[in-house]
Amino acid sequence: MRYYPLDEALFPRVDFLSAQILDGDHVLAINYFGRPADPSFVALVQARPDIGWIEDRAHAMDAPDSAWGDWLLYSPRKVFGVPDGGILVSHRKVLGQLHTMPPIELSFALPSLERFEDVNETDNHRWYMSYLQQEAAMGIGLQSMSRLSLELLKTTDVRTDRAVRRSNYRTLYGRLREYAYLSEADIDFTPLGFPIRVKSAAQLSKQLSAKRVFAGRHWASLPSDPTAFATEHRLARELVTLPCDYRYGEADMHRVADAVCNAMTMGA
Repeated sequence: MRYYPLDEALFPRVDFLSAQILDGDHVLAINYFGRPADPSFVALVQARPDIGWIEDRAHAMDAPDSAWGDWLLYSPRKVFGVPDGGILVSHRKVLGQLHTMPPIELSFALPSLERFEDVNETDNHRWYMSYLQQEAAMGIGLQSMSRLSLELLKTTDVRTDRAVRRSNYRTLYGRLREYAYLSEADIDFTPLGFPIRVKSAAQLSKQLSAKRVFAGRHWASLPSDPTAFATEHRLARELVTLPCDYRYGEADMHRVADAVCNAMTMGA
């Protein structure tokens, strides 16, 4: 396994890949924050059918109309907060049959159930810490998704969630434009959240948590060489993703924006 560099926008470096990939290689690339791939990268994919292209859409919830990968990975756990599971889709090439096993145990579902019961989020510190512990202990394997997660997904109104996310994104952009990582005010995709760029993602995340705003840090620890991948490690230290999903409305977004602005005045 080898890593390849990304640019400042988190798009794969096409020049590097073009020079390095060989017939029979498999390349995995991520649509960060649900954003579509860069056209130059899609052109490379189309020009190299000898490569196995794996499209990680764990941050995405739009239909795969514009998908470029031979195989697609989805993570309803990241997008909708169900307790477990991922979805693997054959898109352009056949996928061999996988022999899955049932989940070993269901303790990973407890934080989600505790959060569901905490309607007013008065006890969020307890279930959030439990969630972090379960997430750190969660492995990757061929266990099938739990029936609980499947049933929760069946009740999910995806169209409404998409509309809410885009509306909340626009509200946050209007308040936090100077910190916005993505330059677009009106996006044509469904965002995982609203990414911002600050001096210290760790410090801001901690300050927001104290205000009961739980912002995502997706890459607190990168496995790649920090010397060879300096840009990627710097972005990992600077990027924070603010929530903007269906659970929240415009008033919530203003509270999140206020919390960020207050933290920034304190030197986050």
